[in-house]
Amino acid sequence: MTSDRSALPWRGRKIAIANATRTQLRLMASQREALILDLDAPIATLYSACSLARELGVPVWGWVEVARDPRAVSKHPEWMHLPQHHEWLEAFPNWSGDYKALVSPWVCVNNRETFAYMTEKVRRLVDSAPTLAGLFLNDIQGAPVGCGCGNVLCRSWDNSPGEKIAPTPYQNPEVFFSKVFWEACIEALDSEDYTRENVIPILCGECEIGVTIAGVESPDSTLGTCRGIPCSRPCAQVYWPNMVRAFAETQGGGRWKGILTPYKLFGRDVPLYGETAAWVGGSVAHYREFDNDANLIAVVQGWDVQAEEIGSQIDQATANGAKGILILEEPLDQSWEPVPVPNDYKATIPPIMCGHD
Repeated sequence: MTSDRSALPWRGRKIAIANATRTQLRLMASQREALILDLDAPIATLYSACSLARELGVPVWGWVEVARDPRAVSKHPEWMHLPQHHEWLEAFPNWSGDYKALVSPWVCVNNRETFAYMTEKVRRLVDSAPTLAGLFLNDIQGAPVGCGCGNVLCRSWDNSPGEKIAPTPYQNPEVFFSKVFWEACIEALDSEDYTRENVIPILCGECEIGVTIAGVESPDSTLGTCRGIPCSRPCAQVYWPNMVRAFAETQGGGRWKGILTPYKLFGRDVPLYGETAAWVGGSVAHYREFDNDANLIAVVQGWDVQAEEIGSQIDQATANGAKGILILEEPLDQSWEPVPVPNDYKATIPPIMCGHD
């Protein structure tokens, strides 16, 4: 399988700012790739890299990491999520705390206090940066292992204390906090330079119980990724498809969306899915089941992989309808760990809907 990459309308590469050298940027210019930089980088270094990129004709986009924020959770542990199940703790054999624990260092913008903090964070980072060609907002859903199953893709949950943007996010909601946050960021930026056209949400797929990915029926059931918790109904079959539909351009979403598909990081580089990086293509195809007209940018893994594996990811994504490719050359940290629940923490927990006690 070899797709025509030259025909892609959008191509970009996220690199560590220290690697934004003249040689690297000349190569990116020749490949017609945009440069994506983390806006949390030192300001002087950010301006220097942007200046050099523009000199060489490389457009620069910003990247803001939202939900994984160690600085935020150090000040506000109450913003972290308390899973309803405890099976995820099996991955931490040295954990000696209670069977209940918070998922650190992750927060969720469904919490109104977190929402306000993160909206201001986005505004502050963008205002401090040079004018950019656009902006990517990553991890605007909940923390991994959301229900407590241990699945990195389980991200539809928020049990933190306090008022919510979407009070009932597991019961066929009409309001999706991730979309509300995306809209609020555009409003907070209040600039003709940042609109629905170039402020791009990056969404992460949900658990794979009860759905078909890359031709495999219910792969997480086979792989045991969810540790026996059959939570497909509220997550994979209801919440996530409806969120994708809510982000559709016909429903007020932007022209472009990103889907996070670092297949090795997410443990999807297994024979079950078939040929190399088939999961990437399957994830793109699954998204398009619910928004077939989406201009989708596949955000693929560019570290700890061989060149041919990058090629396979691109081929899989484009063959299944991706209109753009963003290569994450800078490693993306998606790790999590348990931390104790503060004494005054009062979780806002909805009814358990997954049929598992």
